[in-house]
Amino acid sequence: MNNLETDAKIGMKKWKKILLIILLFFVAIVILTFAYIAYVVNSAEKIDTDNIYNILSESSVIYDDQGKKIDTVYATENRTNVAYDDLPKNLKNAFIAIEDKTFWKHSGFNYIRMLGAVKDSLTSGRVSGTSTITQQLARNLFLKESKSERSIKRKIIEGYYTVILERNLSKKEILEAYLNTIALGYNSNGVQTASQTYFSKDVSELSVFESALLAALPKAPTSYAYIKFVNLSEVNNYDDAHILNKTDSGAYVLNDNGLERARLCVQLMREQNMITKKEYDEAMDTPLKDVINPNYTITAEKTAYFNDFVINQVIDDIAKKYKISKKDATDKVYDGGLRIYSTLDSQAQNVVETEFENDANFPSAINMNRNSEGNFIDDSGHVVLYNYSNYFAEDGSYTFPLSEARKNKNGSITLVSGKKLHFYDTSVNGKPDISIEFKSLFRRNNGGLYVISGGYINVPQGEKKKDADGNVIISAKFIKSHDDWFKFGNDGSVTLTANSYKLQQQVVQPQSAMTIVDVKTGQIKAMVGGRKTEGRSLFNRADSPRQPGSSIKPIGVYAPALQMSADEAKAGKKHSFKDYNIDKQGAQYWGDYITSASVIVDEPTKLNGRIWPKNFEGGYMGPLDLKSALGYSRNTTSIKTFLQVGPEYCMSMLKKFGISTLQTKGNVNDANPSAIALGGMAKGISPLELSNAYTAFANGGKVYKPVSYTKVKDRKGKVILDSSKNKATKVMGEDVAFVMNKILQFSVTNCYANAASIPGVPTGAKTGTTSDDLDIWCVGFTPSYAAAVWIGNDVSISLSNNSSAATQLWGRIMRQVKRCYRGSYPSQPSNVISIGNNYFVKGTETGIVSVNSVKKEDEENGPKDVKICKESGMLATPWCTDVVETTFEDGKDERIPKFYCPLHNNNIIEYPIPPDANPPEEGETDPSNSESDPNEDSTDE
Repeated sequence: MNNLETDAKIGMKKWKKILLIILLFFVAIVILTFAYIAYVVNSAEKIDTDNIYNILSESSVIYDDQGKKIDTVYATENRTNVAYDDLPKNLKNAFIAIEDKTFWKHSGFNYIRMLGAVKDSLTSGRVSGTSTITQQLARNLFLKESKSERSIKRKIIEGYYTVILERNLSKKEILEAYLNTIALGYNSNGVQTASQTYFSKDVSELSVFESALLAALPKAPTSYAYIKFVNLSEVNNYDDAHILNKTDSGAYVLNDNGLERARLCVQLMREQNMITKKEYDEAMDTPLKDVINPNYTITAEKTAYFNDFVINQVIDDIAKKYKISKKDATDKVYDGGLRIYSTLDSQAQNVVETEFENDANFPSAINMNRNSEGNFIDDSGHVVLYNYSNYFAEDGSYTFPLSEARKNKNGSITLVSGKKLHFYDTSVNGKPDISIEFKSLFRRNNGGLYVISGGYINVPQGEKKKDADGNVIISAKFIKSHDDWFKFGNDGSVTLTANSYKLQQQVVQPQSAMTIVDVKTGQIKAMVGGRKTEGRSLFNRADSPRQPGSSIKPIGVYAPALQMSADEAKAGKKHSFKDYNIDKQGAQYWGDYITSASVIVDEPTKLNGRIWPKNFEGGYMGPLDLKSALGYSRNTTSIKTFLQVGPEYCMSMLKKFGISTLQTKGNVNDANPSAIALGGMAKGISPLELSNAYTAFANGGKVYKPVSYTKVKDRKGKVILDSSKNKATKVMGEDVAFVMNKILQFSVTNCYANAASIPGVPTGAKTGTTSDDLDIWCVGFTPSYAAAVWIGNDVSISLSNNSSAATQLWGRIMRQVKRCYRGSYPSQPSNVISIGNNYFVKGTETGIVSVNSVKKEDEENGPKDVKICKESGMLATPWCTDVVETTFEDGKDERIPKFYCPLHNNNIIEYPIPPDANPPEEGETDPSNSESDPNEDSTDE
């Protein structure tokens, strides 16, 4: 064998070796690849395709009492699921045409598109989309947290889930789930929610063009979304053709970024024979603005006090009924696709919201005490509200006085305690933290007063600590990494920039709240917990207690008094009246029972050594019947009635009325006349509970628990909550409720609540004002609705008007509420009688005296100016010439003569003399011997 052959053999062996090594290398790679795939697949989270809709969260929907959608509730994704058969054919075809034209044929992957993508990446460096609808569904369902992640591991898991989906679900089930999950911009997930958002219509009503518009969105849902909201400062950047709707805070504008892709979708549908030439032409010729019709009710960031209230009530009731945690109940509401049928009367709600936007309906804040820095202070000199302009410059920065903050040598900052910042010890994730907060501020804007309930400097946990003096030290490390938050002056001063803090929403003052409740069901028909506020989960004044003032009198004093007397009459015993030695009336004039006609003298009363209480205008009206005393809101008569009934009975009635904030125990409680008779309670009463309490007067003495929904269904249509079982509490008899109804109607027709009148509707109402005009109220009812209006400031600042402003607003709103003109009160019970202009529970009408007789007696017994003849010491006649005038404080003073002077008396019949006195001789008293009264005028014939 020659050398050449030997070399050739050696070369062949080398190549074989190399090829073997290469082959073994590739085999190893394949083995490792499959091993890695097996590892990833084996470690991937297991999925259950049989319960796909348990994974797929669905938005809950709130409807008004007419079945109209008013709100959507969701945690992270706004979605309403639709069954495959309810999805229109053109919509399904539109998504298939542009997203996955081989959907019905492939087994989960489009290998041709995948090879094309590889080619594109090699030739152009760009990778085109290769995901099928099934792959997209796998991402949307099972890889939410990592679907934007570009890694081999995620791709393997996605492919694995795709195979499982294709194996376990039919194509129809896959397409249905996909169309219910896909992100379609403007906070809309799924085609039903997007259809409502962009077109204000059900998905079943979509046209070819509208279907194509939705199908164009998955490629870039955020940038392609057809509507967007811009602030006022940006509105001028858009022409009128693009502006859809202007609001007080900005505008909704048309976005046509996705239009070109939508037109492409229509073209692909035509090429794939999914639509006719006519449908194609019509879709291509339709302007975008012609079909975009946003549902502003759903998309708008609006105040929704009622919606938040109903959500919380449903969460509480689900947790209670099904014995689950509040967190689980919350998840069920926000992700469970519930259908919440609320009690809201949208027409009434709109009226309230409209009137609350009108500043002319509200008084002003007055009598604000200020210190030398212009801050609002209380009577003790403590700052209640800091002047915003004392804190912040025009650019929003705040420079601390040198005594309140300093930069330390190590680069940290010390914030001094007890100054203009609050330092609260809190905990985050179980670890201690410190919250750095601004105190409450005020600012003026266009003549209006606005309150800002503080704010916070958002320094994260671990970057701040307290020293021994309670000062807060912010770390140098944090300050260095946030150089746009802090500035330092040459004098060592520290300035916070606008980037470093967040203030609470500024809220106009005074504030207000109103609730309207159906008198026969307790259903809440309207609720507004503030005016000119924005956002959700706000402080709801409609559900927060305030001092009720005189609006408590009907439920705290007068209804209990009438009910007690009615019970006593039925038991055959009279009411036992007591003289508390606080006034002149004592235990007289009431009659045998406390009734609408009981006479109560509005006069100075003395309790605990002082004249108290006073009426709001400072004077007294003398004898009044009970219905007038209530209508004219006399404080003294309310105190007198309260004392005759007793605190225990009054408070037991208040509890029946549903007043949950009544304080019966403790050092500070409501078992006193100031709280129950005048409304100066320890905690107060909310507008909701007060309006609901008044339903008893229009509903035969029954009160229901306030409820905001009629029923709640789960996503399958099963009723899981039903408020029809809401049972009534019997607060008082139908007879007493009828009498109270008439008394409160009298308050409207004849007294201070006149502005609450509604033409053609018998209306009852009561006003209320607290000390210094801090809170003003009107609470009343019609045959269908009861309502409460409260007006006041969020801090203790007086109002420029009394309860008349609240009463006018109450009347203005209720006159516009259509359902106020419906219904009727319960008929007069057989045991209720009327005498004169008063109504009585039969048996309580005995012993009544008239107001006029008491007035006459009061005049007789009141202070008297008496003329006395000096010569006889008797009452002077017109013929007495030497007369002295004396004032007696008590009209019954025994020193007042009973008879007239017998010495100078020409008419003893008109001026009777003592029985034992001799009449004067003829001509003795008057030279003219005239029997005429010298004070009478004479006339010439």
